[in-house]
Amino acid sequence: MPLLLPIPARIVAAPTHFQSFSGDYTGKHDGGNVKVTLKQDSNGGVTGTFHDGSSTATLSGTVAPDGKTLSGKFTYQGINLPFEIRRKGAGIEFVMKFGTEEEMMSLSRTGGIPDAPPPTPSKPRAAEPHTTKPTPTPPAAQGSDYTHPAGLRIGLPKGWKTQPSGPLMALLPPGTTKLDGDEVYLLLVGEANGISSKTDPRLGQFMEQVLNSGLILGKGVTFQRTGQDSNGLTFQGSNGSGATLYVRCLFSEPKGRIAAVLAVGLKAKIAPREAALQNSLATVSASAPERDSRLLGNWKGTTATKSRDARDAVGRQQASSVTDSSTTYQLGGDGRFVESHWSRTIAIGQGVSLDSGDTVERTNGLWAASNGKIAFCEANGLYLLGSYQLQGGSVVIQIGDRVITLSHG
Repeated sequence: MPLLLPIPARIVAAPTHFQSFSGDYTGKHDGGNVKVTLKQDSNGGVTGTFHDGSSTATLSGTVAPDGKTLSGKFTYQGINLPFEIRRKGAGIEFVMKFGTEEEMMSLSRTGGIPDAPPPTPSKPRAAEPHTTKPTPTPPAAQGSDYTHPAGLRIGLPKGWKTQPSGPLMALLPPGTTKLDGDEVYLLLVGEANGISSKTDPRLGQFMEQVLNSGLILGKGVTFQRTGQDSNGLTFQGSNGSGATLYVRCLFSEPKGRIAAVLAVGLKAKIAPREAALQNSLATVSASAPERDSRLLGNWKGTTATKSRDARDAVGRQQASSVTDSSTTYQLGGDGRFVESHWSRTIAIGQGVSLDSGDTVERTNGLWAASNGKIAFCEANGLYLLGSYQLQGGSVVIQIGDRVITLSHG
């Protein structure tokens, strides 16, 4: 009979030693350079950094028992997102997870840190089942409040500030003092116009129209909707020369009016801030729009005159024209306004005289104003912001680059 020898349990359970994830990995993402540095310890724990050329996030995670994947959390300015790393040849695939979406980057190994030594067999450790627990995102602390003239109040994320940007309001993340092309955040306020849910498909149609109108980001960039979830919409913009823009639009629940944060730039920068912005939009409250009583009534702008001459190659006058124009406003106590633009042109040339007669173009919508801030909402439902100053019997209104001087009449 053969002799049966007992085999020590620690030898049977000795773990297989896999290649370490330690090293430097580089690649391209959204047109920029990405570098990931990882350091793996002897127990399968991994720490590291993710750098995209302008900002750095920290990484921490655990290697799976089969040594093929690494999962953990990606931490950027106190916000956590889950990630996974998979081996791919001599390099890795870095996968960032945004709710139900994933974004993958293929990175090549460019430098290494010596592999971590295998665990010492003489110091066995009881095997534990490997589980990856989702990392909950902590609620973002709230900072100061911002009140829009239309009556919506929003609690900004802690450390965020507002800054006018043309006829809109920009939101500046902590530590920034001006708009950054890598991540731009705009606060939009509009009339709900019968929309009762932030998942209403009409919001997507509206945002496509606004983005492609050139009102917010200028002409020359076209946008296409690429996704929609319970929090908002995702778009991709293209300028026709190969460059792309990531656009994310988050909405508040409608309260007669609706607030939205439009984020434009690099997804790697925008995504870690989404939870804080969602929490901020959840704080939106509505009150009746304020209307400075001193602005009520009829206002008339001064009449402007423009003359134009047409001359031949030697400078002789061939024709001339004169255009007179003026603008009037009616600001009602019911929150409605009417803007009327009047003009008349007379042209003379080659013995012929032409008179356009009186031409009047009217625009109407809603208005609100208080404490030197004014907002006009036209047919598309979006409020445009401006400022006003009362000077005796006159008022000077500025909306973006447009300055309007009016007097009672």
